[in-house]
Amino acid sequence: MLFTYFATLPIHRRLFLSFFLAVLIPDSLILSTSLFYTHALIAHGMSPAQTSPFTIWTLLALVVSTGIVIVLGYVMNLTITRPLSQLALLARRIKAGETSARARISGSNEIAWLPP
Repeated sequence: MLFTYFATLPIHRRLFLSFFLAVLIPDSLILSTSLFYTHALIAHGMSPAQTSPFTIWTLLALVVSTGIVIVLGYVMNLTITRPLSQLALLARRIKAGETSARARISGSNEIAWLPP
């Protein structure tokens, strides 16, 4: 059921979700390791006040890295979905009878090879 729902999402949302999950999974592992390490330090006699800078810096690093990956994912998402949107618009124009319509897509990737 989840896969069926995922398949119905537009491609730009699926790509964004993929990038988000690509950062969320490692970040959750880093956070759980950090919490485990903090509890180990407290168990060995350190006070929570001594371990709080470690926790704060870990959380800050997670937020910054997540933000960077989301921004980079969004930019990469645009490089894929904009040309596809132009091709979809071209297909609609041709379907409507405008057979002389052309799409201007630059680049040297597979998407740029598609337009006539």
